Amino acid sequence: MKKFIVILLVLILLVSNVNAGAFATIGMTGLQFVNPEAAQLVNKLICVSNPAACLKGKVVGQVTGELYQAIAEKNPEIARSIDTYNQVKGYIDTGARIINELELDDKGQVQKGTIEFKNEGGKIGNLVGEDIKEEDVTVSKQVIFDKKDGVSTLTFTGDGSNVKIRSDLYTNIK
Repeated sequence: MKKFIVILLVLILLVSNVNAGAFATIGMTGLQFVNPEAAQLVNKLICVSNPAACLKGKVVGQVTGELYQAIAEKNPEIARSIDTYNQVKGYIDTGARIINELELDDKGQVQKGTIEFKNEGGKIGNLVGEDIKEEDVTVSKQVIFDKKDGVSTLTFTGDGSNVKIRSDLYTNIK
């Protein structure tokens, strides 16, 4: 009986770890849902109704308007990931580069990954932490945002790099 309980606890822990993984990922080529149910729903709602927004099962264009509303009504978790993707896609369109794929949880929060802001910066507070507003953290160009193990790091890569946290401006930190 004791062995059974130990095995049961190990199985519960293993199943918990599997479910705690990424819900979706964002790379330079688009948004991909790791969660099979989400991937199937996205394929049905986005790829079938707007094939130009998808490529090989990945969302490659920003999702807005009525299509976004339909998704938000059916699955808020997918909508939150799309919100984050739309934000990051805007950075990519202005020259940012994803160095390490961004992993998102089911709340659309970045769990890990790296973005390099080369030509323009952006408002990234909500990427830094769940309880931080997007406008609370603004980075300039030549800044790398990296997140792993719950810790966000900003690295200045050029002269004139800066970060504004609420009303405080930090420049040229070496």
